[in-house]
Amino acid sequence: MKAAATRFPWLGLAVFLGACNAHDAPQIPTAATRERAAAAAPASDLASASGGPAGFFASFRVEPQPGTDGVIRGSSPLPVEFDLCRSRADAGKPLYFLFDWNFDHVADVIGTGDTCLQTHTFNAKDSPDGTFEANVCLANGDPRAHSPNTYITCRSYEIRVTSFPQSNCEHSRCVQGGPLTSDCNNCVTAICAVDPYCCGAFGGFWDSICVGEVASVCGKSC
Repeated sequence: MKAAATRFPWLGLAVFLGACNAHDAPQIPTAATRERAAAAAPASDLASASGGPAGFFASFRVEPQPGTDGVIRGSSPLPVEFDLCRSRADAGKPLYFLFDWNFDHVADVIGTGDTCLQTHTFNAKDSPDGTFEANVCLANGDPRAHSPNTYITCRSYEIRVTSFPQSNCEHSRCVQGGPLTSDCNNCVTAICAVDPYCCGAFGGFWDSICVGEVASVCGKSC
């Protein structure tokens, strides 16, 4: 990186970026069409809103259950179980389950049958503030067929995990301080690979250049 070369002109660095092929992953509805898990609804059986096709029923169940404000809380790492198995499709329609762990509106898991029960582990080191939002959807029909008759209903869950691993990440990647370890989170791992000074090499520390590389290397803002 240019910043690393400024510090060490003799250090040659290269970054190799790979992208997974999400061609077959359906687009999940955006925030404008999703439902938030309301604290007033029974946490053990959160049914979909009315207005779906006749015979279609969506049951959203989650453990651990949300608090009174609708937020799921726990210490890191926090496994959360999402159970959609009581749902049913309209007559003649297949039922698909879509799980979007990072709320980018592309399904990380899509399936039928016994894929209705999914557990995902949320880790504080993967988020600067330990806050996540998962998007869970049901499709009445194959969402990959792009059929206008496919009905999708979604519910989002806000998840907050505590017990930030101080031994690995003593401060945020957006704050100057001591060196961070490469397993702190994916962004820090990438920065350590291209600028090891940020992670203690050559007696270095997490300086303003490292903070700037959150944007230049990770494509994230501080």
